[in-house]
Amino acid sequence: MAQSTSGEMGAAMLKALMIAALTAASITTAGAVDLTTPITQFDGKPLVTADGKPDPHTLGRVIADTLIITEQGLAAADKTKRYWLAHKIYGKTEVTFTPEELVLIKEVLFKYQSILVAGQAVRLLDPSFKPSKE
Repeated sequence: MAQSTSGEMGAAMLKALMIAALTAASITTAGAVDLTTPITQFDGKPLVTADGKPDPHTLGRVIADTLIITEQGLAAADKTKRYWLAHKIYGKTEVTFTPEELVLIKEVLFKYQSILVAGQAVRLLDPSFKPSKE
């Protein structure tokens, strides 16, 4: 039987606390999320590639692509969750997410996407996402 490291236990505890906080605060989507919503630059223009060519992104594409980014050291169970969640999203126009799925999606968006893309995506997923009052 493999033993967990303190880092794995800390990450699991943090994830459990995030899920509990989401549930306690009733931070959920108001039903199905429109995955066809475009993710754009602040001025509303499409995102562009490094060479300046338009590279249109939708909420669904951003989430699905981010979920399947390879992360070294990620446990097989976590890879499996991310795969099936990306599969649930791929090719759909609307999806309703559980609080646990939202936690995972937010986690990977803020880890792997630019602030612009992650911020827009989370704002579309979570209507309560507002600037902090710090």
